[in-house]
Amino acid sequence: MTALARPGFRRPRWLSVPMGIGLAVVGFWLLATVLAPAMTIYDPLDLVGRRLQAPGWEHWLGTDVLGRDVLSRTLHGARNSLPIAVIVVTLAVIIGGALGAVSGYVGGLTGAAIMRLVDITLSFPPMLLAMAVAAWLRRSRFGAQLMAVRENEDAAAALGIDIVFTKTGAFSLSGGFAALGGVVYCQTYLFVDPLIAFGVERSVEMLLVAMIGGAGTVWGPVLGALALHLVADTARSFIATPGFAPMLYGVMLLVIVGLLPGGVASLGARWRRA
Repeated sequence: MTALARPGFRRPRWLSVPMGIGLAVVGFWLLATVLAPAMTIYDPLDLVGRRLQAPGWEHWLGTDVLGRDVLSRTLHGARNSLPIAVIVVTLAVIIGGALGAVSGYVGGLTGAAIMRLVDITLSFPPMLLAMAVAAWLRRSRFGAQLMAVRENEDAAAALGIDIVFTKTGAFSLSGGFAALGGVVYCQTYLFVDPLIAFGVERSVEMLLVAMIGGAGTVWGPVLGALALHLVADTARSFIATPGFAPMLYGVMLLVIVGLLPGGVASLGARWRRA
């Protein structure tokens, strides 16, 4: 009879199935870092086979472009990667906890500024990916097809462009980045409110960031989001009247349309011409 089947044995509440899987993965890599020299027969720097050899009994994960054993390099590399990961996570907890404590204790404009800096940091990976895709679209054949479909669907179809495929690809890219942002948001705040994600204010805000920053540009939505949230969060710190934020968005849109039809991103071109 095993320990799990003995009468009176109770599994700890914290030992759930996901926790057990996570502990098993962490335990494996910890064990691998300690026993890496004994688990492989190849030195991670030795050329032991042909270049780019497929996985097999001799080399379980194959070889790299120089003919080195990939499994040996992975296990030995974990001895350097895991300590770095522990240090990074520890620093993130210490710095993030300190910033959160200061933001919650001080509040007001200082707290709002700290939280916006944290939000900007968290948005960097998906934001950089979205900018890279936007830059690629401007120079790719698929981007040219999107512009052709936007201008005239009949003419695009006459040129042999698959309208359904092109639109489906555009919707998929758009939905993919929205889903990526949602994953980051949920993992950060561990709370989802339909009004926050799908409210009228959020829907209008998504359109305003592109219009204020500069529609059709790579940096436009980024600059628009920074300008919009900087003004809105600063105003909320002093004026907590319900409905003030939508009114402020409208004023900003009128100012941008009247003074900068090309958005904030057009300021650089104006300064260069001046």
